[in-house]
Amino acid sequence: MGTKSHLDDKPRLTVTLLTVALTVSFGTWFAMGYLLVALNGLQFTIVNWIRSVKCQRLGGLTPQNISQSRSADLDLWCRPYELEDEGNILVENAELNTIWAISSSVIALGGVLALFTCRTAIDRLGQKGSLWFTAGLFTTGALIFASSKWAASFEMLIVGRFIVGGSMAYICVVAPLYIAELTPPALRGAVGTIPSILYNAGMVLGTTSSLPMLLGTDDRWPFLVLVPLIPVTISSITLRFFPDSPRSLLADHQADKARAALAWLRRSQGVDEELSGIQSAIDNEVNSDQIFAVRFFCTPFLRSTFMICFAAMIAQQFSGYQCIVFYSTFIFNSVGLTQVNAVYATTGLWVTLMCAALVSSFLTERLGRRVLLLTGNLFEGLSLVILVISMAMTRQGIEWTKNVSVACLYTFVASHGLGPLAVPWILPTELFSAQASATAMTASAVTSWGSSLLTTFTFPVVVAAAEEYTFIIFIVILTMASLFLYFRQPETKGRSLEEVQAILRRGKDY
Repeated sequence: MGTKSHLDDKPRLTVTLLTVALTVSFGTWFAMGYLLVALNGLQFTIVNWIRSVKCQRLGGLTPQNISQSRSADLDLWCRPYELEDEGNILVENAELNTIWAISSSVIALGGVLALFTCRTAIDRLGQKGSLWFTAGLFTTGALIFASSKWAASFEMLIVGRFIVGGSMAYICVVAPLYIAELTPPALRGAVGTIPSILYNAGMVLGTTSSLPMLLGTDDRWPFLVLVPLIPVTISSITLRFFPDSPRSLLADHQADKARAALAWLRRSQGVDEELSGIQSAIDNEVNSDQIFAVRFFCTPFLRSTFMICFAAMIAQQFSGYQCIVFYSTFIFNSVGLTQVNAVYATTGLWVTLMCAALVSSFLTERLGRRVLLLTGNLFEGLSLVILVISMAMTRQGIEWTKNVSVACLYTFVASHGLGPLAVPWILPTELFSAQASATAMTASAVTSWGSSLLTTFTFPVVVAAAEEYTFIIFIVILTMASLFLYFRQPETKGRSLEEVQAILRRGKDY
């Protein structure tokens, strides 16, 4: 009996906890990763569909009978283009380029605005209620998004993507919070990687599904958008059978339900010690004042510490990663790959990212956050420098540089997955006390989604004029942010909060 109790006291990954983490991540992060990249390989298809809608509104002409009209406007919107002339479509039609930029960036806009309501939703609906609300939001957005094709309305496409973006912001906050509160502290690092792994798996499936022999055609792309509703539905149904987090139940003074939930998750009745620890943490929070935004940014130490999180997020978003996520197939086309080969190459990118994220989950506690973040930023910058040079040489007719450009993209994504992808989300929880970390995390999320909005909106506009030299902007910003982090970011691995904050106050010994 004594041996059994001793074993039960050790943190272990149970079948029930793993099932909850996988199912919730499947219906949130997997679906998000899928839909973010599913239409990357169909840029030419979507752009031509927008042109056809606008063409019909201008008089119902089609590319087949455009020769009957002499109108410059009709020629711009109705003239047929070959696949190899895709780049010219956006260059020659500024209005179309703007519509495409808005449709790409509106996901980030929805995310930024939704973040300001996320905390209120969690307080009022609880974590499970917020997950159901998120599923409803995602489903509504995806249905409007897909219906835009049949309704011949690119405005519906924009509205649908905006709503989906709002649901994705909730996903980024609610799902990890729910999973973390179900997980023993000693296992949160390992279990916490499950959402990001399924996110990358969703990106792989989304890119693969967009192949022409599957759903990547003029007629089938709406069904491509509807596919992630399958995991969302499965997750929403099964969530009913999962418990609320023991912490939230204790906070609501439901001790018996909290104990039953924890016993189910741990597959053990010996949970009294863990319950006592959770209750003590709740009591400490009740006795301490939460630090909200105004006080947070008016406190010099908190403000200067947040600049580290801010720089890490800026380096992450302005590295060019978000542009590669949304425009990867277009970039592969730019270096000379055919449409199908570009989709295959993009699939390989997300497989590489998933493998890098798996490796990162092991290296984070061994090498430290600072080393992984700065090393990842360094190799991202080097990859972009070589990418710019190789793409410029390709335009001069030097064929072998196409392979160099592809290799640079793979190196960039691998570097991003090893550190810059995850570390910026870890820093707010390790640099701030419990009273300030919620505000720091929210501010970091706003920085992330706001930067994503700016980069995804401006990239197609700028790249139409500057072509491959657009990446020089990312190189400069990434370099400046990385230099700031080199001189200011402390290593948090193996250090208590008090030790980390003492280092920050001294401003040395990083």
